[in-house]
Amino acid sequence: MSRKFIFIVAAVGLLLAACSSPTTEEAAQNLCSSLAGLEASIAQVAALGPDSTVDDAESAREELEDAWNDVKDDAEVVNEAAANEAEDALDQFNDAIDDISGDSSLAEAAAQALTAAQGFSAALGEIESSLTCE
Repeated sequence: MSRKFIFIVAAVGLLLAACSSPTTEEAAQNLCSSLAGLEASIAQVAALGPDSTVDDAESAREELEDAWNDVKDDAEVVNEAAANEAEDALDQFNDAIDDISGDSSLAEAAAQALTAAQGFSAALGEIESSLTCE
């Protein structure tokens, strides 16, 4: 095999891996972990005392800034993942409504629309429940 072919295969693999996005639950769990890291960094700053050095304070500040950036990044991913899952749920709702036959009675159409709305509501409830830290 040529090196060019191996490089192309490796590049495609990396692109596919980069394109996969976490679920809202996974993203929320990452955010929870980042928040725990931020709390630990805050505790480290709070533990600075009269015997701490300037280097200690600078190190604690850098760790706090890094932890805060992790929280911000993970919060953006949570929002994106939740938006994607909500969009998918809306698409499923719209598909269910589109599948209602024009020949259906109003009662039949209402029952099908209610079922679709309940599915949409349940999907949004699952997204919401995944946003809590354990």
